[in-house]
Amino acid sequence: MTPLQYHECECEFRLVLDQCREKLSSEAMTDVEQRLEHGELEMAVESLCLSLRYEGVIVPDMACSHLLKLGPLLGLDRESVLELDFWTKTLPLLRAAQKS
Repeated sequence: MTPLQYHECECEFRLVLDQCREKLSSEAMTDVEQRLEHGELEMAVESLCLSLRYEGVIVPDMACSHLLKLGPLLGLDRESVLELDFWTKTLPLLRAAQKS
């Protein structure tokens, strides 16, 4: 992935984050934002998705579309840091929310 593509992914993720901001706990938002500040976009995406799952948040449709695109682009379908089989466990949540 080129630096420009990575930047575009980060911009897209920030849009997702804005859509989810009011739905998540302040602790979850702080964790995601700190990862972004440290240049850890992949971990920020993973942390957001985990928080959405654990907090039982209904994910906005547009956010689902972006996350379904970003996960594989960032390699989260192949490797994750925070949870084993992260993408396999996250896909059903995103697909179900997208259909509702």
